[in-house]
Amino acid sequence: MTVSASGDPLYFPQQCACCLEPSDAAYAAEHTGGDGPFFLFEETRGWDVPYCSRCLQHVQEAANAPGLGVGRLAAGTLVGAALAGPVGLLVGLGGAAAASALGAAQHNARLRSLLRPTCVTAGPAVAYVGWDRDTHRFAFLNRRYAEAFREANARGGA
Repeated sequence: MTVSASGDPLYFPQQCACCLEPSDAAYAAEHTGGDGPFFLFEETRGWDVPYCSRCLQHVQEAANAPGLGVGRLAAGTLVGAALAGPVGLLVGLGGAAAASALGAAQHNARLRSLLRPTCVTAGPAVAYVGWDRDTHRFAFLNRRYAEAFREANARGGA
């Protein structure tokens, strides 16, 4: 859900944007866009969005997802080829892929253990989409949080 709000400061509900639990941390939602005449200059702006430390942890964990990686595949195939020729090359490639798949499965299990039933995503639940002068646009995955944000900024944080 995309929400626009004007002014400075903006008022964020003091609960986690992902799970709606009380917040004790913040997620930096940033956007880099053009500014100035004809958008010639790049500028990065950002907002600290309230998060709980558990959700912030799963956002960071999701960002560090292990991949298959060319280095791991190359190392496996080279070691296999050096030890046993063409057959070893295939075995090394398969071994590297299996090790990578195991690492990804362990990572996903750890990530699932961090999620609460009320979490809306493993990654960021909010994105700063951009601005036009003093109007800022955000995309929220948690509809209840988006509505609370819209309400708080419509009444000036009161």
